[in-house]
Amino acid sequence: MTDKHTWRQAEERHDKAMWCLDQAEIVKLHKLNNDIDGLLKDALYYELDAAMLLSEQEDTEPSRSILFDSAANIANRLGKPSLAECIKRRIGNG
Repeated sequence: MTDKHTWRQAEERHDKAMWCLDQAEIVKLHKLNNDIDGLLKDALYYELDAAMLLSEQEDTEPSRSILFDSAANIANRLGKPSLAECIKRRIGNG
């Protein structure tokens, strides 16, 4: 059974990923001169980290798959379809 600390860590990382995605959308919407790709890369890092925290636990579905799927979508937004496919394969190997 996954302990509360691991769940909390995964949730914190997911929250950071979502914050980065929100910031990227704000930058895009307001046509600011910020680094959208940098924000997306940070979001990908945090989302993958959250998914990996849950990847070895049997009782984390569907959260684990949702996090990996989200990370794959972020990879696609970064223009990295091969990375997205690699991440999607991980969903089936949980």
